[in-house]
Amino acid sequence: MLARFLRRPLAAATALFLVLSTVGHAGTAPSQSAARVALAGDDAEVAGIVVEPASDSQSLAARLTSRMNATRARTGLAYVRTLATGHLLFGASDNSTIPVSTANQVMRDLANEAGVASVEPDLVMHPMSTNDPYWPHLWSYRGDGTGIDVVKAWSLTRGEGLVVAVLDTGITKHPDLQGQILPGYDFVSSAWTAGDGNGRDPYPTDEGDFIFGSGVPSSWHGTHVTGTIVALADNALGVAGVAPGAKVVPVRVLGKGGGSGSDIAEGIIWAAGGSIPGLPDNPNPARVINLSLGGIGECSEVYVRAIDIARSRGSVVVVAAGNDNRDAGGYTPASCPGTITVAASNPSGGKSSFSNFGSAIDITAPGGAGKGGGEQANIYSTVNAGKTLPIGPAYASYAGTSMAAPHVAAVAAMVIAAAPTLTPDEVHALLIDNVKPLPRCRQGCGAGLLDAGKAVEAAAARGVRR
Repeated sequence: MLARFLRRPLAAATALFLVLSTVGHAGTAPSQSAARVALAGDDAEVAGIVVEPASDSQSLAARLTSRMNATRARTGLAYVRTLATGHLLFGASDNSTIPVSTANQVMRDLANEAGVASVEPDLVMHPMSTNDPYWPHLWSYRGDGTGIDVVKAWSLTRGEGLVVAVLDTGITKHPDLQGQILPGYDFVSSAWTAGDGNGRDPYPTDEGDFIFGSGVPSSWHGTHVTGTIVALADNALGVAGVAPGAKVVPVRVLGKGGGSGSDIAEGIIWAAGGSIPGLPDNPNPARVINLSLGGIGECSEVYVRAIDIARSRGSVVVVAAGNDNRDAGGYTPASCPGTITVAASNPSGGKSSFSNFGSAIDITAPGGAGKGGGEQANIYSTVNAGKTLPIGPAYASYAGTSMAAPHVAAVAAMVIAAAPTLTPDEVHALLIDNVKPLPRCRQGCGAGLLDAGKAVEAAAARGVRR
């Protein structure tokens, strides 16, 4: 049986709170002329100034161009173009942003010009994904040296049209996953392990992986992993997935006590669109397969063959490294050829204390600090509130290489969305060639820390060249 690569949940979140974050705001200010003026707020990013002519735009453009050229050394502003709306746009010649104080002073001056109806800042916009209440706690998405820079990747794609298969404990219903889940399959062949009274069936519902008398509650591991990949973004609810434009096919391969390698291997083949005797084919073959699972031992031939079949069908296979602070080369499927094996990092930018390491590691991604770091030092995602059986949606903070792997799987999906003809080997190369440095890891953390922004940018450039 294979153990899930999860550090047990520290605590389930029981309350939601809303944090609104804005890029900039504009407030109106009075002017001595009839022109309307909207001044930029102190926290705004100003790309330029937009002037609405009261009547003759050509005459006004000529007059204001002359005026702005005369003050260019002081303001850095020049005429750019007349917009389709008829407004005149002035901006910096090098496309840089303008200090708010400069922009506001120039707008006050322009408001006194004859023929000007209104003046307003041309504000810089960013993807609006920050009304998810737990967004402030998603440190792994940040653009600094410890996060993977999700927002930068989102300026190009969120993984639209891509399918990721999550081979795990199955899935539970959750409003943050509404519309994100495609039909899956339950591959757990043992009725006892499955906990649903039968063997394989087309219902990948997570029935709970608790064992009576053990004192260990159900983990809802598959739901947590799935949320990190595709939880809805900007829906004023919970968390956001790394690739919220993608969809997940849940493939249940783990239950009470884990799951068998043979079930997992066939789940890999099915997820990629391969045929399994006696079962219907997967109608939504996955370009990315996430395996946040594993156990001690060498990579078996059945895994080698299953992974080869999946890769031959164009699927990228992402695997968690393991949580024993040991060499991942002694774990499977972490040591299997053809996989992208993922170690975990903490919010300080170093290897998570529990994470496996070594030459089998391809890349590192955020997985949390573990029990000693506190909830906010780990990875928030979707779970179920039930201690044993599913009862309703919730959120929880987990730590583990199980949490690191779906970050990589989701970015792989966005990379493929940006350049759909990439092969699994090309996706692997783009991910490891566009990492952030991880100087605090000296035990073997692969190429470095996953960088979603750089990897997706590189893929988009690759896609344009083809």
